[in-house]
Amino acid sequence: TEVEATVSGEGEVTHLVGPSGAEVPCSVRGKRIVSEGVLEGVRHSVAKVITFQNVLPPFGVKVYRVGRAEGRKRGWRSLLATEDTLENEFYRVTLHPDGTLDLLDKETGAFYRGLNLLEDSGDAGDEYNYAPPPEDFLVTSMGINGEIRIKEDLPWKASLRVSFEYSLPCSLTPDRRGRTPEQVGVPVAFTVTLYRGIKRLDIAAEVENRARDHRLRVAFPTGIPAEKSIAEDTFWVTERPTVPPPGEGWIEVPPATHPQKSFVAVEEDGRGFAVLNRGLPEYEVSPHGTIYLTLLRCVGWLSRDDLPTRRGHAGPPYETPEAQCLGSHRFEYAVYTYAGTWEESGLLRAAWEFTSPPLATAVKGGSPAARSFLSLEPQGAVLSAVKLPEEGEGVIVRLYNPLRRRLDVRLRVGLPLAGAWEVRLDETPIKELRPDSPHLLRFPLRAGEIKTLKLIIASNPAD
Repeated sequence: TEVEATVSGEGEVTHLVGPSGAEVPCSVRGKRIVSEGVLEGVRHSVAKVITFQNVLPPFGVKVYRVGRAEGRKRGWRSLLATEDTLENEFYRVTLHPDGTLDLLDKETGAFYRGLNLLEDSGDAGDEYNYAPPPEDFLVTSMGINGEIRIKEDLPWKASLRVSFEYSLPCSLTPDRRGRTPEQVGVPVAFTVTLYRGIKRLDIAAEVENRARDHRLRVAFPTGIPAEKSIAEDTFWVTERPTVPPPGEGWIEVPPATHPQKSFVAVEEDGRGFAVLNRGLPEYEVSPHGTIYLTLLRCVGWLSRDDLPTRRGHAGPPYETPEAQCLGSHRFEYAVYTYAGTWEESGLLRAAWEFTSPPLATAVKGGSPAARSFLSLEPQGAVLSAVKLPEEGEGVIVRLYNPLRRRLDVRLRVGLPLAGAWEVRLDETPIKELRPDSPHLLRFPLRAGEIKTLKLIIASNPAD
């Protein structure tokens, strides 16, 4: 896992020292203005932003010391295979000038070609529903001749960046039946990053949107025939057919797009392909196994009554010019491939690791070098929330089982327990629990079950 931290003080930061005393390479990414103080006046200083890679204990902390003297030179093999190819233990990835990627999964032998293709269509809908204009046409990034350059080459990761101009129709025609012949240039840049020791390909897309009335998506043609899509939902992983129902007589035409949280995947014959995301809640999967991730929907109305995909209004007919989403945008998503099924591969954990990066803060002496405060077994159980209770003392821990089978859960707590309760979602008590030890709780978790616990920590823990 990569960590970003802000470090104050004089001198050049050259390395970190971990709990075992081993040197950890780091990189200074830039500088940041840090403001301190309120009542005695605000003081401003310049701090360095550093990045490094580490392995953290589950729901825990690890302390590193900042090294400001020249550290020992360590040899390391670059993850750059060529000027357009990245390679680690798991993947070999080639970036093309039009932003598409070819990916070889070394573990399964699967090869995926033409991933990360931009696809843009007209959007005559509103903020509620997408609706293609009757005379729509697609514009893809295929064949665009962009510029590829090396962005980073560090001991724990390497990044390539490609940039180009994407020509799109300016807007819908005045009659809203098609797209204008006039075009506007939309600057686009992709940064693809591969990490040592991590089976995941990270992608960041930067788009300067200058077009109106359109939907921008990125496509991943997996080549895996897909009767269903698999996506994280609220407290569950949902499977949906890739062919929508006919919807005869329905007010709305059944959409091919669906909501998601952290991932969408397709799988067949012992292999799977997933797209992870940070804050991109809409996807579509075609029966041929192409995953589409929506980046932008740009429209000018809250609701309209002339959509071919819906009868009548869905809300007030207000103009919303800011919903055209003009300006700069950054989107972050990733590719994760696997053998077996999503349950066996740990896909949900990989998605959460991508969407929930660790936090770093400066500390003084007295902190433990490394410690886990909570750990959960088996792998299928998901930790959903850790918070203070609405009333009283203790800690609220919420977890759930997204699998279609029962799990026998073991929850290990880093601090000794004085008591434990199972509570409802509103935190009213259900029953008292008996820990197996001051640091261990065991309990069953049914398929699809959400369980909320209230843990009381010993006031004077001996350890």
